[in-house]
Amino acid sequence: MSLAKRRAAMKAMGKAFDRGKMWTETHKRKDGSYVTDEARVIGERIEEIRTERAESLDEPSPNDALGIVFGPEHPGCVRGLGLGVVPIVAFKQTFVRYRRGYVGSSSTTAPTPARKQEMTDVKSKLNALISLYERNIGNIPEEFAHLFFTPPQAPDLGSDAPSTVEPRRSLDESNNDDRPSVN
Repeated sequence: MSLAKRRAAMKAMGKAFDRGKMWTETHKRKDGSYVTDEARVIGERIEEIRTERAESLDEPSPNDALGIVFGPEHPGCVRGLGLGVVPIVAFKQTFVRYRRGYVGSSSTTAPTPARKQEMTDVKSKLNALISLYERNIGNIPEEFAHLFFTPPQAPDLGSDAPSTVEPRRSLDESNNDDRPSVN
């Protein structure tokens, strides 16, 4: 019997159900015993959490008994709700996946001091890499210059000192020096 049919049958009999109840019902035999010892341990833990917490059975939640026992859901499915149900639909939340996990879609939150510090650190590392590149290899090619903000330096017109700004060389020009070719 599919989860949808089982859920409809439980609803018709007037039984309360949630994801945890659906999981325990689908892992029991007709006589009420669990199918395996592992299922028994998990089922008992789910029932223990369900009795400890008086949670609403109307809406599934990632923090319900099943979510606590098994942890976060895979992005493509939700345990206890059947095929085709995904977390965004089931939990009525929008999440965006980034490299380090899931982040809520709310864009109204201000950056935390830790996030500001992280951005400052990343900017300083980028500036260090740019200066290292320019020192060891030469100036950044013009086609990549727009990616890096470098504040324009006004020439000191009052002094006769030569300008420290060198013209940027293209990649082809940097290879056209007086070195003998290796053919």
